[in-house]
Amino acid sequence: IVSSVQKGHIFGIQFHPERSQRKGILILQNFVKYIQNNIWDTEKTMLKKRLIACLIVYNGLIVQSIGFKKYLPVGRPRFSIEFVARWDVDEIVLLDISATRDGSINVKTLEMLSKVCFVPLTVGGGIRSVNDALKIIKGGADKICINTHALERSDLIKEIASKFGSHCV
Repeated sequence: IVSSVQKGHIFGIQFHPERSQRKGILILQNFVKYIQNNIWDTEKTMLKKRLIACLIVYNGLIVQSIGFKKYLPVGRPRFSIEFVARWDVDEIVLLDISATRDGSINVKTLEMLSKVCFVPLTVGGGIRSVNDALKIIKGGADKICINTHALERSDLIKEIASKFGSHCV
């Protein structure tokens, strides 16, 4: 585990098991067991514990971001999604940080990724309109994630939620 943070009943970790292979997965499994056994009381905090992997895409590659200014390539999205899905994660979040700058997510790549991803797939990056969200949903995403453009246009989330449902945003 590179770093971890806790706020209330939510934990976030930065971890690169694709680099540490089997030992890395064991570390991650032990971390989850520790959290389950020592910290969370499900009756008081939440209905279900979830393990959500977040993969950052920059110029078509999965990267490790250093302050969103420098990027270390990790690998191709297809292999990363297949690898992460073997951890028994509950969901994969795929954030294309270059799509915000370039205009949109590569839908053909998303279609290919959704065929090898057998857990819910949330996709973000470059979503500026309901039409952009539609392309991503049709491309195979189960949900969408909006950040930059929701700050610039506060009604964007409401518009997309009214079209696809709030569970989708």
